[in-house]
Amino acid sequence: MKKKIALLISLILISAFIASCGASTSPMDAKNGASYSMNEAYDNPAEAPMAEDDFYFDDGAVYNAAKGSSSLITKTSNTDFAEKMIYSASATVETTDFEKSVEAVYELVESYGGFLESSYITGQRLRSQWENYAPTRTASFTIRVPADSFTSVKSALSGVGNVVDVRDWAENITAQYYDTQSRLDTYRLEQERVMAMMEKAETVSDMLELESRLSDIRYQIESLESTLRNWQRQVDYSTVNLTVEEVQRLTVVEPEKRSYWQRVGDGFMQSIEDIGYNLSEFFIDFVAAIPVLVILAVLILAAVVIIRIFIKRSRAKKMRKFAEQQAAPVNKDSV
Repeated sequence: MKKKIALLISLILISAFIASCGASTSPMDAKNGASYSMNEAYDNPAEAPMAEDDFYFDDGAVYNAAKGSSSLITKTSNTDFAEKMIYSASATVETTDFEKSVEAVYELVESYGGFLESSYITGQRLRSQWENYAPTRTASFTIRVPADSFTSVKSALSGVGNVVDVRDWAENITAQYYDTQSRLDTYRLEQERVMAMMEKAETVSDMLELESRLSDIRYQIESLESTLRNWQRQVDYSTVNLTVEEVQRLTVVEPEKRSYWQRVGDGFMQSIEDIGYNLSEFFIDFVAAIPVLVILAVLILAAVVIIRIFIKRSRAKKMRKFAEQQAAPVNKDSV
């Protein structure tokens, strides 16, 4: 009986010992189970162990490892954001008072709180002025004005001169802008996570690999930030490309309706003006060419004198030869 009781107690103790071994692990096993390779954490961030405040990416959203919710960034429709529009215009203005129009451009830009991105003023060579090429002078401006003043600036161009051409267009970059912003936010979160992993890296190879990835992430962040800044500047300040041309007569942009005889009269007066204009230009060209004409006249006169002297000497030579032949004695034997 005692042997049976001892055997029963032994079986109970052995069972308890086995159960306790199955419920616990060795320190080395615990360490191996809790550790993970750097490559697995980098390639599969959602599977890496995280603290309560760590986040991971899944299907375009950022999830909290502890709370299991997308508490930071999710893909959102672009309709939830303000539209990003880039407005631009191109205009041509004529003027008969070039200096005044150029000054008016500077005043216009200042009054609307804009700035000149670039300007270029060109004159005309002296030869072109003699030949009456038009326009005599031209000014080109690239103007940046606040977007809310874009329409007002276009209307105010009539104060610079005679507006003959205005073209404007708009570009909607809303989708590109917010897609780029979303990519930037994702890279920033990845940067924070890689920096946190660098603090836990145990080997040099892991540290070097993380530093390489961090360098790539920072390059992408700087590139995306530069793109967003450039877009935002274009959204905030619209562009107006303005050309100011100096002319002698302004173009009639919207001519009034004329009757048949009025059109005949206009044509007749236009012909008279053209004749007077051409005569005045001919007189200018003639006066400008006087030095050349004088030199040409002297050369022609010299050539005529030289030719006449040559002809005169040739005739005199022939006359002397003929007189000598007449004065020579006649040979009787030959007769």
